[in-house]
Amino acid sequence: MDKLIIDPSRVKDNAFVDANTPDRDVRTAILMAQNAKLQPFLGVVMYKKIITEGSDINDDYKLLMNEYVLDLLVFYSIESLVDLKFASIGTATISKDERENQTSLAMSEVNKLQEIVKQYTSSYENMAMNFMLEHADKYPEHWETFGNSSEIGSIHEQTEAIFNLSLVKDRQLTIREHDVMYH
Repeated sequence: MDKLIIDPSRVKDNAFVDANTPDRDVRTAILMAQNAKLQPFLGVVMYKKIITEGSDINDDYKLLMNEYVLDLLVFYSIESLVDLKFASIGTATISKDERENQTSLAMSEVNKLQEIVKQYTSSYENMAMNFMLEHADKYPEHWETFGNSSEIGSIHEQTEAIFNLSLVKDRQLTIREHDVMYH
């Protein structure tokens, strides 16, 4: 499913992302974050419900989306964007992404940025998970996937491992403006 849950402008409105970042890069980061991080966090059943029902989801899901999931997806997308923008793969080369009039970050600075973003992401994950635990009866699709709450480990660590395996895709991602669910 190549439908974006959020618009690139929502990611760009965050202090970590420059407004001049190409939409193509942000769209790719959002799609990667949705598929490799948000889907494992929510569980396949709940994720598919959100994707297929879109803005027609019930009020409980709208609350969850607006208060927790959309912000979580922004930070998942920023994590993906930081990883994607550090290097680019071209014809038989892998190179640092350097543009005119910019100073490249040292690896230690990139690592620090990644750590800061992961801390924010982890906070949003915890808030979303706590909300779903408090209102477990309203989100049965989530618990169908994960069982009881004591079985849930560090979801961020699990999704990070999955994401690291999915950084390079063998197909071009094309996402049109009308494929965005939330602006």
